[in-house]
Amino acid sequence: MSVKSFLNLCFKYIFRHDNGESISETNRKKLKVPIPTVLSMELTNHCQLKCVTCPLHTPAGARMIKGFMAFEEFKVVVNQFAGTLTSLGLSGLGESLLHPDFQKMVTYIKARNNNLTIFLATNADLPKFRQILEPVIDKIDSIMISIDGVGDVFESVRLNSKYERFIENVEWLIAKRASEMQSTSFNMVVSAENQSQMKDVVLLAARLGIKYVGVNPMNLVCREENYESYNIYLTAEFAEHLKDARLEAAENGITLSADYFPDPLKPRIASDCVFLWDAFQINWDGSLAYCCAKPYPWVFESGNVFKSGLMKCVNSSTFIKARKVALKGATPPLCGKCSLVSTDIFDRLEVGQG
Repeated sequence: MSVKSFLNLCFKYIFRHDNGESISETNRKKLKVPIPTVLSMELTNHCQLKCVTCPLHTPAGARMIKGFMAFEEFKVVVNQFAGTLTSLGLSGLGESLLHPDFQKMVTYIKARNNNLTIFLATNADLPKFRQILEPVIDKIDSIMISIDGVGDVFESVRLNSKYERFIENVEWLIAKRASEMQSTSFNMVVSAENQSQMKDVVLLAARLGIKYVGVNPMNLVCREENYESYNIYLTAEFAEHLKDARLEAAENGITLSADYFPDPLKPRIASDCVFLWDAFQINWDGSLAYCCAKPYPWVFESGNVFKSGLMKCVNSSTFIKARKVALKGATPPLCGKCSLVSTDIFDRLEVGQG
């Protein structure tokens, strides 16, 4: 499951008022956000892998300054919002476990609010994965593991990876996470190179005891490819591969999420997306990302959380302008090419809606 998939599930099933309406849905009726319910903090944008679908390995990504979030700045944000947040994600462009203070950060979150759900996205491929994670493994409520195929395909998409080491790390992780309250999931970004392996990833999840698998489109919002790159998800070949994956998931008792592929029968508009109103991503240097799919600080002037505070940044004139456009049923310019705004995709591809 992608970060977006996880957060949308949180909003849909967990964070609800007594009237059945989610906090995020309430916020989405307003131009100004009263209080975020979910945050994502990028501890670092350093990563040992060079995945071909990662925004870091694009011309824009190459411009990004690399670094680690300062622990003192991290504490300021956690101190301010730990009492009101329902979930805090440790995710971004980098591998969170590379942060030298990772264990201290996880421990600090739970010390501030033991009921706060911690979500971790990881590639699970570090040589010291177990050594870093074991001291705090019982404090992390949800772990999403990135996997873009099996065997040779895995290594061809996730450059610098070692599939055998990855499997050993995941097997160790599953053995350690015995609690029913702790979830572990797979997330697969589907491309032309690996679409035939959606079924294989589901079968691997079944073998390992993972009950949730998310398959998601490559999001073009931060890439130079044009809209035509989404055509792969509208082909009969892709539909057949997804059907096979769904059948295997059903037979093995696995929940398969494939909700974010462009579908002419289920068009989505920008106001359907939570990320203009909640689940904000704070980059390692304090810059506020437009969303996790558009992390480049120079394309979105909304301020620096460490300098101006989160609420001033999320209610900046830039964000309010984007919300106004979305609430009118249109697509904000920075949401262009996003897989979550499928009406925009179909308009560009001239795909019929019925």
